[in-house]
Amino acid sequence: MSDEGVLSSATIEREKLALERYKAILDFWKFVLGSVFVALAIALIPPLFQLATSKLEFVKAEADRQQKQQQFHDGYIKEFMASAINQDIEWRIRFAEYFSNLSTEPYRKDWLTYLSDLRSSRDAIRKQIDDMEAQWRALAAKKDRDETELARLDLHLAWAYNEVGYVARNRSAVVNPRAVTETSSVNIPPWLATMREITGTQWSPSDGPPPATILEWIRFVSTKYPDTADYLSHFTDKYFAWEGMALAYSMSKAGIKPIFGATDTTRFLWTRAWLAFGTEVDTPQPGDVLVLDFGGSGLHAALFESLTDDGNYVARGGDQAHEVKVSTYLKRSVLAIRRPPT
Repeated sequence: MSDEGVLSSATIEREKLALERYKAILDFWKFVLGSVFVALAIALIPPLFQLATSKLEFVKAEADRQQKQQQFHDGYIKEFMASAINQDIEWRIRFAEYFSNLSTEPYRKDWLTYLSDLRSSRDAIRKQIDDMEAQWRALAAKKDRDETELARLDLHLAWAYNEVGYVARNRSAVVNPRAVTETSSVNIPPWLATMREITGTQWSPSDGPPPATILEWIRFVSTKYPDTADYLSHFTDKYFAWEGMALAYSMSKAGIKPIFGATDTTRFLWTRAWLAFGTEVDTPQPGDVLVLDFGGSGLHAALFESLTDDGNYVARGGDQAHEVKVSTYLKRSVLAIRRPPT
């Protein structure tokens, strides 16, 4: 073997050793770096997991908050809705104004639309009231006025007032605005209180025999004052002018016997008979009996409620356009004012 061959083998061995040493160094650093990475990864996993968990909790909490906010919004509106939709337009306008300012999108836009619709409806009804008021004043001023048409206007005006929540100066929102607000229930006599309780009772000739309500009035008066029983027995199966019956029932409930003379024309179903009831007075007070004369044989009797600003009389009675209701009558139509005995 030559020196060149021996030298070559030694060189190869050195290279192999260097390679092995390099490999060992790589393995060492691989181990070191791998261990450090694993350690870092292990160290970082909990914070990352906590961060992800926190993020999920935040998303969940935000969703819960929005859901609760929606539930509160819906519940808050629901709490007011029943009363809001049953009130007059003025109350509904206030309701819509409140929520149009309080609500966020997209609800605010809906509330603003609702508010605009309400205001348009209110303005239309106000114009209708103005027109009907003008018609009422023109008709009421006529000496030979059409009472049926006057009663129709009264009815339609009452509907309009109630719908829009119209309140004039010194007026009630639930009755004819030409009439002053009713006297407090603490100050009214019991017979007027009874007439108010039966307000709304209706009976017209087309309905046939008396309804159960009016039959109960007949039964009550007949039982309270037995001498009226035979007289009233003739009116249980046919229509009759019944304003006197409403007065008789109201008086009887208060323990006051209605006018009941010796003949039919001096008894309470005959309107003119009330001219002899109680005591005549010049200045009315709530509960006084008004006997009204519309000309010819057109008489009517009802209970005084109040005066209007222009001096006309507001009265509550039966068979006023076939109903127990409040109506306004010209002062000149009052034939007599009779104060019940107490």
